Amino acid sequence: MAAASCAACGYLALPAIVENRVQARLAKGGFPAARVDVTSVGLDHLQMRNVHLQPGLDLGSVRLNRGVSLLWSNVDDISVDGAHVSVDEVAAAPPKLKGNGGPLPFRSLHVAGSTIALGERTGQLAGLVSADGGALDVTISISEPKGWSARGIGRVTWGKQLAVNGHVDLHLPKLDAGPYKLTDVQIPASIDATGIRIKNASAKLAGGVLELDGFMPVDGSPDVTVRATGLRIGELLSPTKRVTGTGLVDGEIALRADAGGLWIQRGELHARTAGTLQVTDADWRASVAAIKTSRIPVQKAVATALVDFKYDTLTAKVGSGKGAELQLALRGHGVRNKQELDIAVNVRGVRDSAAKLLKGVK
Repeated sequence: MAAASCAACGYLALPAIVENRVQARLAKGGFPAARVDVTSVGLDHLQMRNVHLQPGLDLGSVRLNRGVSLLWSNVDDISVDGAHVSVDEVAAAPPKLKGNGGPLPFRSLHVAGSTIALGERTGQLAGLVSADGGALDVTISISEPKGWSARGIGRVTWGKQLAVNGHVDLHLPKLDAGPYKLTDVQIPASIDATGIRIKNASAKLAGGVLELDGFMPVDGSPDVTVRATGLRIGELLSPTKRVTGTGLVDGEIALRADAGGLWIQRGELHARTAGTLQVTDADWRASVAAIKTSRIPVQKAVATALVDFKYDTLTAKVGSGKGAELQLALRGHGVRNKQELDIAVNVRGVRDSAAKLLKGVK
C-alpha cells in the first residue's frame, strides 16, 4: 500500500519535475525567464502549453515525442501550434540558442496555426524544419489576410556563423514606391553565400508592367535593372500635378547602390507611339498667354506649342557614369498653333532627384 502511494505521488509530481527540467534547459540556452506549463507526460510524449521564452517569442502549445526520457536524452520530433513570433526577437536570439555547429537536439520541428510579426504586419505561419547534423532544412509559408505572402525552401548551416542557401517567393498586393503605387508585386529570390539574386521580379504600374533583375552581394554594391513595358504617360506624370499626357512608355533603367546612395547608371525610356503632352497648371498656362507676341514672337510660338503638344517621338536617356545627366528629346508640333518643334534638353540634377524619390520606397 505504501509503495503504491509513493508511486502515485511520484506520478503526480512527474509533470512538475519535467517542467523544472525543461525550464532549466531553456535557461541554459539563453532564456532565463522562460515559462512552460506541462499538461501531460509519459514515456513517449510531453505535452506543454503557454510556452513562453521571452517577450515576442511565445510558442503556444508544444508536443515532444519524448516524455520521461527527456530527463536523459534529446528531443526527436517537436510539434508547435499557436505560436506567436516576432522577427525582431528571433534576430536578437541569445547566442547560446544558435549553437556551436554541433548536432541540434531535435530531428524535426513542425509548425502550424501560428503567427509571425514582420514589423507592423502579422502573418499566418506554417512550416517544417528538419535537422541534418549541423544544418537545418527549412520549408516555410507565411500569408496575411490583406494578400501578401512568402514561401521559402532552403538550408541553413547552424554554427558560429549562419549560412543560408535557398529560394524565396514573395507576393505583395501593393507597394508604395515614392509617389507611385505598385500592385501585384512578385519577387522570386535565391540566396547563397555570395548574396541575393532576383530574377524576373514583376509589378504592375500605371497600366503597364515593371520587371526587375538584381544582385545584392554580401560584399560589394547592389546592381538592379528595371524594364518598363506599356506604362501610361499620364499616370507617370500625375504626381507633378502640373503636366499630363497620353501614350505608352517602354524602356530600361540600371541602378546601383554604393556608399553615396542609390543612383542611376544608365537608362532609356521612349514613347511607343505618338501621343500628347499638356500643361494643366493654371499659372503656367497664364504665364504663356501673357507673353507678348510683338516682342518675342518665337518664344511665344514655342511656349504655346509646348503647353498643348502632340509628339511623334519622345525619348529620355541617362548615360553611363555618375557625371551623366538626363537627355530629353521630343519631336512634334503644337496642337493649337501647329508649330513644329525638334527639341533636345540636358537636365542636371536628375540623379539626386531620383535618389530622393527612391528613398521614399516602403
